[in-house]
Order: sequence, then structure tokens, then C-alpha cells
Amino acid sequence: MKPARTIRSVSYSASFAKTGAPSANSSLEKTKEGTPEFERLRNALGDYGIENVYVSGPGCKACGYKGFKGRMAVDEIILPDSRFLRLMIDNETAKAIDYWVSELNGRPLKDAAIERMIKGQIDMDEVERWCGLIDQRPVY
Repeated sequence: MKPARTIRSVSYSASFAKTGAPSANSSLEKTKEGTPEFERLRNALGDYGIENVYVSGPGCKACGYKGFKGRMAVDEIILPDSRFLRLMIDNETAKAIDYWVSELNGRPLKDAAIERMIKGQIDMDEVERWCGLIDQRPVY
């Protein structure tokens, strides 16, 4: 008997611009207070986000005065089961994503990108460029 053929995994990778040298970055709290970006970050991550997120600065010698140096892959990997696949086949995308995150311990691209943003590896503009507004649910 032949094994059943099914989707074993689905992956997506986005190439984010890496922030330049930490010394060239600016605190979001100091540079963007009162802006829509500041309010979205506060809504999404509270004071922790405001205190720990930096934005790319004007650059320095290390990054060629661009504010960015290289690119970084951020991945989203789905290891589906039959229920997830059934929800997708039935065009129940939102339910499938909720199931993936809550029952299959899935990690959306946006969550992985936010973790890297908090570590100072990418900035908020890159997260929103690839994943949508930081304080809103991802769109699939």
C-alpha cells in the first residue's frame, strides 16, 4: 500500500532590511512620539514596545550612510494537519489561521518580525511594510 500524499509543510520567507549599527539607530520613543507609528506601537506592545523599539537612523560609516546593512530572512512555517487542511479547502482561512496559532503552536510572520524588531535587528517600518500595521491582525 502506498502512503497517502499530502502537504507536509508550507513556508514563507520575507527578506527584511537589517538595521545598521546600533549606535546609528534612534529610540522610537524620542523620535516619533505623538505620531501614528508611535500610537500603533503603544496599542500593540504597550510601554515595553515603546521603550525597546528603535528606528533606523540616518546611517553611519558602517552601513554606508543608509541606515540599513544587508537583509535578514524572517520565516513563517506551517506544519498542517488534516483539520487545518480541511479549513483551507473549505475557504475558512481565518479559522484555519486561528487553529494553526492556537492548536498547532503556529507563529505568524508578524510575530517573528516583531521579535526581531524588539531585538533591534529590523525596524518598525520594515515590519509594517511586510506584515501590515503593527496593531492590527495580519491579513492572509
